[in-house]
Amino acid sequence: MLRRHGPGRALVIGLALAGVAVVLIRNGSSTYSLSVWSLAVVGAGLGMSLSLLVTYAGLPSLAQAAFYGTGGYAVGILAVKQGQDNLWLGLLLAAAVSGVLALVLGLVSLRTRGIYFQIITLSFTAMIWGLAVKWRELTGGDDGLVGILSPSIAPFKGYLVTPQTVFTVSALSLILICLVVRMVRNSAFGHVLVGIRDSESRMAALGYRTTAYRLGAFVISGVLAAIPGALLTYQLQFVSPAQLNFVVSIQALLMVVIGAGTLLGPAVAGIGVIWLQEILQRHTDHWLLVLGVIYIIVAMVNPPMLAQRLRQRWVVREPAMESAR
Repeated sequence: MLRRHGPGRALVIGLALAGVAVVLIRNGSSTYSLSVWSLAVVGAGLGMSLSLLVTYAGLPSLAQAAFYGTGGYAVGILAVKQGQDNLWLGLLLAAAVSGVLALVLGLVSLRTRGIYFQIITLSFTAMIWGLAVKWRELTGGDDGLVGILSPSIAPFKGYLVTPQTVFTVSALSLILICLVVRMVRNSAFGHVLVGIRDSESRMAALGYRTTAYRLGAFVISGVLAAIPGALLTYQLQFVSPAQLNFVVSIQALLMVVIGAGTLLGPAVAGIGVIWLQEILQRHTDHWLLVLGVIYIIVAMVNPPMLAQRLRQRWVVREPAMESAR
């Protein structure tokens, strides 16, 4: 049996990110590098939000971009149309709006299974994207929303302006998402989700309302996806329909696959994917082609199977080492 890790494990990634920030700042690293780290952390949060659905509920949703982009538009509209510049209020609104959207979409999409579930979640994402494009008075249409000022972090002093502050807030949000995913995984709710993933008919026979549990996971995932979406809007001071593109959902799903079904795997994979994109863009005009080849290789390697084999080897070797002692 695999050993359980203590609660501190979910904080390791946050400490590592803080260490990276300190190293970058002390070494006089460019604002660009720290900005990329902030974007990478935001991407990692998106991957973690989807891992709750895919890994523990068995729901490979393609609607994550809808919640991610809705969170971004929620804080953008709040800032531009209402003049509200409080970070925490913006994040709260983004989470609430995306949660309601996830509830509505989940009530419909969870009536389906398998490939039909993926098709309907992809269709909903396309609908939200189309709404953002057509509702120009509210969303700015294809041009997006511009003029989003850096929010205040009251009751703390200052604004979300400096690269250090942006990175710190982004890292804290990722830690929060990791802790929520871990808490759900270890709760009775999470154990039921895993049971439904493995055999829905068995759990239904035991009296569990399987659709309600799936819907709960769907809503939690949507709320978590809104947080990095809102932070991305604040970082870029701009939001457009590109944030609602279905490619964002596919990228999030890729992070989960590369994460190999582990708790923090999608977060690490998310950081790696964003940095890989930035590096390729700086060195070649054909970065999409190269990135596609890398993704194909990763799919052929099958990270979940590879991780399972490594864990099995570790479990076998560990008792052997202890007995040798």
